[in-house]
Amino acid sequence: SWMAGGTATDYDFLRTGTTAEADFMYSVRNMWFANTVLDLPSPIPRTALRAGAHFDNQNRLFYGLGNDTRLGDAIEHSNVIFREWVRGSTRISGPWQAFTGAVLDQTAVNTYGGKSLPDTLKGERGGNEAALSLALAHDTRDHQANPWDGHYVSFGVMVAPALLPNGHDFEKITLDARGFVSAAHHHILAGRLLCQRAFGDVPFYYLPEFGGDTLGQGYMPFRFRDRVSVIGQVEYRFPVWSWLSGVAFADFGQFQPAVNRLRLDRFHPSVGFGPRFNFGVNESAIVGIDVGFTPEGWNLVLHNGQAF
Repeated sequence: SWMAGGTATDYDFLRTGTTAEADFMYSVRNMWFANTVLDLPSPIPRTALRAGAHFDNQNRLFYGLGNDTRLGDAIEHSNVIFREWVRGSTRISGPWQAFTGAVLDQTAVNTYGGKSLPDTLKGERGGNEAALSLALAHDTRDHQANPWDGHYVSFGVMVAPALLPNGHDFEKITLDARGFVSAAHHHILAGRLLCQRAFGDVPFYYLPEFGGDTLGQGYMPFRFRDRVSVIGQVEYRFPVWSWLSGVAFADFGQFQPAVNRLRLDRFHPSVGFGPRFNFGVNESAIVGIDVGFTPEGWNLVLHNGQAF
């Protein structure tokens, strides 16, 4: 499948001080993807507010749950998502920040090509989810989009009670630790540890995932998923020209139904490299193109900004 799209941005929408951005993509398979994002003036001191909406009707692949799912067992399913969300970022003191959020999801999952998802799978027909999230972070990075030095450590909780018809009652916790060191001028070593744990009646599309454009590059999107995930990432970022840099990376991920099932020899590896194109002032707009290699093959991905 091939996709093409575009983005439009207004930095003073209707002269309200709101930054508005809309982007869309269209697939030759007659599928759509659209986002709108608003950076809103905030009446809350030291707090930035952002709201948005998302729609897509992209078909997706389900490989199963767990660390040992097989590539050939994929089931393609029809998928329609409407999502509305609002988030707040509050500067507490110094490097301490708090992040809050609320999201409404309307998801419809249907059969495609004569194959159905397992009846025992949570969310196999979709659902309507309402979730609240809270995270506390300690952030000493010298640049948000392209840090050279510092660290970012956050711990977050998501709570999704079954308030809406066909909703699910579940929770998820996330630990995200990132570190950056300038080994030499414009040469950066970056590392990340991402741990996630889901509880309750969690639908499969809310489970931790591995594969795609920023996690497990080289694996197909949504390749591995389960209730417990441990993901490690290491990158070496180096300069080429003023507007171009390069990255060599390695990702490792493991997905299990419980913490006591994790094993040191069960991680799925991904390695690769790619360029970074800097189109913004002060390195604020970066486009990455990466090729990743795994035991299952290779994949080419495009993403905005650095992988983390």
